[in-house]
Parts: sequence; C-alpha cells; structure tokens
Amino acid sequence: MIGDLRLRLLRGAVLLGLALPAAGEPDFHAANLTLDPPRPFVNQPFSLQLDIVVSPGTELQSPELRGLPGGTQLELGPLNTQPPTRTTRDGVPVEIHRFRSEGRATAAIDTTVQPLLAFLLVERRSIGFFTSWQSTRRQLQLPPARIEIRPLPETGRPAGFAGAIGEFTLSGRVEPAVVVPMDIVNLTVEVAGKGTLGEARPQLPALDPARFKVYPPTETRAGPARLTLSQAIIPQSTQAVEVAAARFTFFDTAREQYRTITAGPFALAFTTRRPDDTPAVRQVEVSAPRPAGTRQELPAEVSMYRELRRVIPLAAGLLAALGFIAIFRPTHKRLALVVGLIILGGVAWGTHLWIGRERVTRVPLRQTVALRIAPGERANSSIELPEGTPVRLLARGKGWLRIEAGGHRGWIPAAALSPDD
Repeated sequence: MIGDLRLRLLRGAVLLGLALPAAGEPDFHAANLTLDPPRPFVNQPFSLQLDIVVSPGTELQSPELRGLPGGTQLELGPLNTQPPTRTTRDGVPVEIHRFRSEGRATAAIDTTVQPLLAFLLVERRSIGFFTSWQSTRRQLQLPPARIEIRPLPETGRPAGFAGAIGEFTLSGRVEPAVVVPMDIVNLTVEVAGKGTLGEARPQLPALDPARFKVYPPTETRAGPARLTLSQAIIPQSTQAVEVAAARFTFFDTAREQYRTITAGPFALAFTTRRPDDTPAVRQVEVSAPRPAGTRQELPAEVSMYRELRRVIPLAAGLLAALGFIAIFRPTHKRLALVVGLIILGGVAWGTHLWIGRERVTRVPLRQTVALRIAPGERANSSIELPEGTPVRLLARGKGWLRIEAGGHRGWIPAAALSPDD
C-alpha cells in the first residue's frame, strides 16, 4: 500500500514537471567595453574591461573577444573572469559578469570597433524537482566602442629618452659613507614605480678617474617596473669627497610630460680608523718560519693536473716522431730516423724548459706584514703573514709589491723583502 502511494506521487511529480514550461533564453541586458586608463599612450600598460549584464542563473565561460585591431599593434593577455556581482536594475534582479585583460599598444590607434564576444553559455534548467545544467557555444555582438592609443609627444623629448613610460621614483645610497682612501664603496641606484621600463636604465654618474677607481655595474630586475644597479667604486684620495647624482629620464603619464629625476649627490666623509674600528686581522701560517736570507724552491702546484700537463707534450712529440718515421721509412730510411730523433729531442728540450719555468722561486719575508687589498697603509687588511713566510712576487709598484702566499694575494711594503729579491 505505502509503496504504491510513493510510486503514484513520483509519477505525478514527473507529469507536473513536464507540464511546466521550460526556462526561456537568458536575457542580455547590457554590455560595455572600456579601457583603464581611457586614453593610454603607446607602450603604457592598460586594462581592457568588459561588463555584461545578464539575468541571474547564467554563467559565461571561456570568453574570447574578436574584432579588435589586429597585427602587433595591440598586445592583449587572456580575458580573466572576475567574480559576478548581483544588483537590481529597474526593479529587475540582474548579474554583472566582468572580464579583464592586461595589455599595451605598440603603435598609435584611434578607431571605433564593434567586437564580437564568443563564449560558452552555461544555463541552469529546472524541471519539477530536478535541476540540470546545459552548455552551449554562443556569440554576442557588443555595442560600438572607441579605442584611442595616443602617441608620445615629440615636443620636449630629451635626447637620452629610452622608452620608459609610467610613474617612477629614483633612489640611491653609498655604503659605507665614512671611509679611508682605497676603501671599497658600494653605489646602489634603484628605479621603481608602475609602468614599463623597457630598455631604459638609470644613468650612473661619470666619476673622475683621478679620484675614483670604478668597476662595471651589476643589474638586478624585479618585474617590468623595477631595476637596481650596483657599482663598486674606490676613492683614491681624500679629495674624493662626493659621488655625483644619478639620473633617469622617462615619460610621466600622470603629468603627460617628459621628466628627468635625480638621486644624489652622495657625500663621502674621510676619517682615521681607531684601533677598535680596525677589522680583525687573521694571521696565516703558510709554512714554518725559515731563517732570513734563505730561498726555497717549490713547485707552483703539485697536483695530478700539473703532472698531466707535463706528460702530454712528451707523448705528443713521441707520437709525431714515430708517425714521421713510419711514413717515410719505406722510402727514406735514414732521413726518417734522423728527423724523428730531432723532433723527439726538440720536444723533450722544450718540455724541460717549460717544467723549469713552472718552478717558482719563493722568497721568505723579512718581517711580519699585513696583506692589503691595495697598495697603501690605509687599504683594508684581514690577513697577516708572519716573518719567514715564503711568498711569490707577482708585480711591483711604487714602494709596494703584489705577492701570493698560500693561495692569498695582496700587497705588502717593498721593505718586507730584501732589496736583492
């Protein structure tokens, strides 16, 4: 009895659902295509926004916008779907579906378009107690919209303009700012903001080579609108009291004009380090101290790689001699033997001279000295070489010697070695 009653109720519900009219086509109330900012300049990033007002219960998926200026003039990313919002228009509940695409234009454009939106329409249909979703591919003709991309003005364009467009700030610093001559100073300049830098870079100051030793800068990028330049400079004397200002030229989209901004100049203060400010010096024992005036013959590097470098020339010479003998022995037996021996002897003698040059004369220090990064008493030092340490001479300067000891290289006073060394 109860089972028959349930079956009858289910049949009645199905018949009632079939008797109800199916949901009609969704209503598209409005569509609007806009740019943000409304009139961007060439190469200025902008957002293309599409708003579609439809009846509730409708989803628009996989949107594709057609009919925009083609070629490479307009570069647009994919249309990203934003969460829909519900509102009421003229007393009718509606949903606003919003799509955004980031882009930029590489050329000036001023045209009116009537694009076509292709999308996947997903509708919810209810039949009695049952609900289903139906997907169909649809197209929607959008109302006409004007797209205006303005060219950059020619008036007032600086000679150093490299294509940066947007809103930027320039900052810089020197570290440390209190130094002694021959200290390494790091100059850091950063440009950041919103827009497009392109190939533009801050212009670092041109420093006087008589006052500063300058090294090539390193570049670090963090996105399309942030760039950092770092440069190592070394003040040569106490006259290097200022690092000139850095400059950056760009087109300011907010003011709609070209601008050149600066950072600096940066002041340097010179001081005499107190004992407690002096970096810690580490004493390096390269070998046991030896009596003054003695010399020690040591191989430059005792390693398998060095031994192979000595054997390879001999092996190559031996192969060349044997090859010559094998080729010419059938016809010129004596000549082949004589020339082969000459080749082998020449290679052996050349290898002997090469090995002799690889052995380096090392001279012991007369006194304990600090190994400095540059010639001068004020140059930084973190290593101390004790008396008797064997060193290898690399270069000579005015009152200073560049040496190598135990893998460490630097400068020491010339008085640390005997005059005849």
